Amino acid sequence: MSTIGLMAQVEGTWKLTPKAGAFGVGPAKGDYSWWSVPAPEVTGARVCQFDDQFVFNADGTFQNILGDKTYIEGWQGSDGCGTPVAPHDGKTAAKWSFNMAAKTVTLKGKGAYLGLPKPYNLGELKAPADAPDSIVYEVTVVDANNVIIEIKISAAGAYWKYELTRETASNTAIKNNTVKVFPNPVNNTLFVNANATVNQLTIRDLSGKAVHTQTNVNTEKGIDVSFLNTGAYFISVETANGTQNAKFIKQ
Repeated sequence: MSTIGLMAQVEGTWKLTPKAGAFGVGPAKGDYSWWSVPAPEVTGARVCQFDDQFVFNADGTFQNILGDKTYIEGWQGSDGCGTPVAPHDGKTAAKWSFNMAAKTVTLKGKGAYLGLPKPYNLGELKAPADAPDSIVYEVTVVDANNVIIEIKISAAGAYWKYELTRETASNTAIKNNTVKVFPNPVNNTLFVNANATVNQLTIRDLSGKAVHTQTNVNTEKGIDVSFLNTGAYFISVETANGTQNAKFIKQ
């Protein structure tokens, strides 16, 4: 595959894959047994982190888009969702490049990062001011919309791993016209507030694949989603007023 083709596989907007084990650390590449993110934190304590965006623009610029809240760690001053801490707040201009032979992505810009801000090449930060000017990550392409990012943090061979999922065109369209769904996250029954009779609804996974379609929906009884696997989904609701969309998390 050409360099351009491989770069195209990286270009776009990515987020941490919303599932248990989406990121973790361990004594060797492929062994992340020391710690990995547990399922309850995906939609709980770290929900603000799973919304973070890692944007590889076609012009070679890179952005961390974190919004008002992201997950802050002790070395940044506290633990839990909070205001992004400089320089890991997305405000520094950064660039990215892809090495085809090594299958690595390099981010240049103090504070630019993938996955978590703490790990860097052969180390972990103890203070925000110590952030390096560049970081190199190893990339494994799983498929068109999923990659695995790894970074070596010690000479002994310890590694961090992040699984990232690309925001697809269908995902982006979801943001343009929203409907309220609750509870969110949901276990068994999802309720829809569309302010109109729902003629049909469709639930899609992160790749845009339809996993459930339902007509003649009784919104008072709610929608049974107990059969869905844990993770993030998009729902499209068709009414006489048009189609509305929302995103929800299945616990």
